[in-house]
Amino acid sequence: MDITVIGTSEYALPPERGTVDLHLLAEDSDPRRAATRVQTETARIDAELRGLAQAENAPVTWFSVAPLTTSSWQPTTQKGTLGERRYRASATIRAKFANFTVLAERVAAWGASEVTNVQHVRWTLTDATRLRIEASALGEAVEDARQRAAAIAQACGLDSVQIVEVADPGLLSVGSGSVSGPVTALGAMARGKAPETTELTPEDVTGGATVHARFQAS
Repeated sequence: MDITVIGTSEYALPPERGTVDLHLLAEDSDPRRAATRVQTETARIDAELRGLAQAENAPVTWFSVAPLTTSSWQPTTQKGTLGERRYRASATIRAKFANFTVLAERVAAWGASEVTNVQHVRWTLTDATRLRIEASALGEAVEDARQRAAAIAQACGLDSVQIVEVADPGLLSVGSGSVSGPVTALGAMARGKAPETTELTPEDVTGGATVHARFQAS
């Protein structure tokens, strides 16, 4: 008898990295003033991040500074006429922190600036941890599938099961039997719950694995 089941596994781990996105923006009737305000603030934050990245036990592991962008527009008055042209300058900065205390301090300082807006903080694992946990989650999902198949076989009066095929959701061979239940991410992938918040209370990084498996019971 063929038995086709879904195996799942979930994990929740404290984050190891916090990545903050900053948006610097200034508006003015003078394009040079708008650009200068953003350039000055960008240079200041860039210097801070370089220092943090080069410090002992570097609290910043990576950062990027995007080029300055500019735009302009003319507002319309209540009478329907064009008002004075306005100019906007903006830039974005992204930085990844390993030290959350330093991250909280810098976010508080940057958020006090009229030019700098803290967009959000994303909590993540290091690549090494993520790969290890994803591999472990896949193994646990396969074991979950085996246990489910064994329980079904026992309920049907059979003693043993032999694995025939394991695949990501939707990839079992055609004709291998129907599968019921939820279909989530392929393999061991984070389910998209990457908390984004400017409140620096690190939240667990969650994810999981789902496999579809076919067994031969006897």
